[in-house]
Amino acid sequence: MKVSPSVYFLLLLFGATACQSGADLDAVARETCACLQPMADFMQENTAAALQEQSAEQAEALTDRFEKIIQEGETCTGKLEDKYPEFRDDVSPEQEAALRAALAQRCPDVVQMMDGQVAE
Repeated sequence: MKVSPSVYFLLLLFGATACQSGADLDAVARETCACLQPMADFMQENTAAALQEQSAEQAEALTDRFEKIIQEGETCTGKLEDKYPEFRDDVSPEQEAALRAALAQRCPDVVQMMDGQVAE
Protein backbone atom coordinates (compact mmCIF):
# COMPACT_ATOMS: atom_id res chain seq x y z
CA MET A 1 0.00 0.00 0.00
CA LYS A 2 1.41 3.33 -1.06
CA VAL A 3 0.73 6.82 0.23
CA SER A 4 -1.17 9.00 -2.17
CA PRO A 5 1.28 11.32 -3.95
CA SER A 6 -1.03 14.26 -3.28
CA VAL A 7 -0.92 13.62 0.47
CA TYR A 8 2.88 13.41 0.38
CA PHE A 9 3.12 16.60 -1.70
CA LEU A 10 0.78 18.52 0.61
CA LEU A 11 2.70 17.30 3.62
CA LEU A 12 5.98 18.60 2.26
CA LEU A 13 4.42 21.80 1.05
CA PHE A 14 2.91 22.62 4.44
CA GLY A 15 5.69 22.15 6.84
CA ALA A 16 8.49 23.22 4.60
CA THR A 17 6.86 26.54 3.90
CA ALA A 18 6.27 27.06 7.60
CA CYS A 19 9.93 27.92 7.93
CA GLN A 20 9.72 30.82 5.53
CA SER A 21 6.28 32.03 6.62
CA GLY A 22 7.10 32.26 10.30
CA ALA A 23 4.44 29.68 11.17
CA ASP A 24 5.22 27.47 14.15
CA LEU A 25 6.86 24.44 12.54
CA ASP A 26 6.10 22.28 15.56
CA ALA A 27 2.40 23.18 15.37
CA VAL A 28 2.32 22.42 11.65
CA ALA A 29 4.07 19.09 12.26
CA ARG A 30 1.66 18.26 15.09
CA GLU A 31 -1.39 18.99 12.93
CA THR A 32 0.05 17.16 9.93
CA CYS A 33 0.80 14.12 12.10
CA ALA A 34 -2.77 14.16 13.36
CA CYS A 35 -3.97 14.04 9.75
CA LEU A 36 -1.70 11.22 8.62
CA GLN A 37 -1.23 9.07 11.73
CA PRO A 38 -4.43 7.06 11.06
CA MET A 39 -3.01 6.09 7.66
CA ALA A 40 0.31 5.00 9.18
CA ASP A 41 -1.51 3.07 11.91
CA PHE A 42 -3.67 1.27 9.36
CA MET A 43 -0.65 0.30 7.30
CA GLN A 44 1.18 -1.03 10.36
CA GLU A 45 -1.82 -3.00 11.53
CA ASN A 46 -2.71 -4.45 8.14
CA THR A 47 0.56 -5.04 6.30
CA ALA A 48 0.65 -8.70 7.31
CA ALA A 49 -3.01 -9.17 6.39
CA ALA A 50 -2.43 -7.62 2.97
CA LEU A 51 0.39 -10.06 2.27
CA GLN A 52 -1.60 -13.13 3.29
CA GLU A 53 -3.80 -15.04 0.93
CA GLN A 54 -7.28 -13.56 1.16
CA SER A 55 -10.61 -13.94 -0.49
CA ALA A 56 -11.52 -11.29 -3.01
CA GLU A 57 -14.09 -9.96 -0.53
CA GLN A 58 -11.53 -9.64 2.25
CA ALA A 59 -9.06 -7.90 -0.03
CA GLU A 60 -11.77 -5.55 -1.27
CA ALA A 61 -12.87 -4.72 2.29
CA LEU A 62 -9.27 -3.96 3.28
CA THR A 63 -8.79 -1.79 0.20
CA ASP A 64 -12.06 0.06 0.82
CA ARG A 65 -11.05 0.83 4.42
CA PHE A 66 -7.65 2.05 3.30
CA GLU A 67 -9.12 4.26 0.58
CA LYS A 68 -11.47 5.80 3.16
CA ILE A 69 -8.54 6.54 5.47
CA ILE A 70 -6.58 8.07 2.58
CA GLN A 71 -9.55 10.29 1.71
CA GLU A 72 -9.87 11.42 5.33
CA GLY A 73 -6.15 12.24 5.38
CA GLU A 74 -6.41 14.23 2.17
CA THR A 75 -9.44 16.13 3.52
CA CYS A 76 -7.58 16.87 6.73
CA THR A 77 -4.44 18.10 4.97
CA GLY A 78 -6.66 20.16 2.65
CA LYS A 79 -8.04 21.92 5.71
CA LEU A 80 -4.48 22.63 6.81
CA GLU A 81 -3.78 24.15 3.43
CA ASP A 82 -6.82 26.39 3.91
CA LYS A 83 -5.66 27.27 7.43
CA TYR A 84 -2.14 28.08 6.24
CA PRO A 85 -2.59 29.59 2.74
CA GLU A 86 1.03 30.71 2.70
CA PHE A 87 1.96 27.04 2.24
CA ARG A 88 1.36 27.23 -1.46
CA ASP A 89 4.82 28.69 -2.10
CA ASP A 90 7.84 26.87 -3.48
CA VAL A 91 9.67 24.58 -1.08
CA SER A 92 13.43 24.64 -0.68
CA PRO A 93 15.47 21.55 0.24
CA GLU A 94 16.31 23.20 3.58
CA GLN A 95 12.64 23.73 4.37
CA GLU A 96 11.80 20.15 3.44
CA ALA A 97 14.60 18.91 5.72
CA ALA A 98 13.33 21.04 8.61
CA LEU A 99 9.83 19.62 8.20
CA ARG A 100 11.05 16.04 7.99
CA ALA A 101 13.04 16.56 11.19
CA ALA A 102 9.99 17.97 12.98
CA LEU A 103 7.81 15.14 11.70
CA ALA A 104 10.40 12.52 12.65
CA GLN A 105 10.25 13.80 16.22
CA ARG A 106 6.45 14.02 16.37
CA CYS A 107 5.36 11.01 14.31
CA PRO A 108 8.15 8.71 13.11
CA ASP A 109 5.57 6.20 11.85
CA VAL A 110 4.28 8.78 9.38
CA VAL A 111 7.80 9.48 8.11
CA GLN A 112 8.43 5.75 7.69
CA MET A 113 5.16 5.46 5.78
CA MET A 114 6.16 8.36 3.52
CA ASP A 115 9.45 6.61 2.86
CA GLY A 116 7.66 3.37 1.99
CA GLN A 117 8.81 1.61 5.15
CA VAL A 118 6.21 0.09 7.42
CA ALA A 119 7.26 -0.98 10.89
CA GLU A 120 5.80 -4.34 11.76
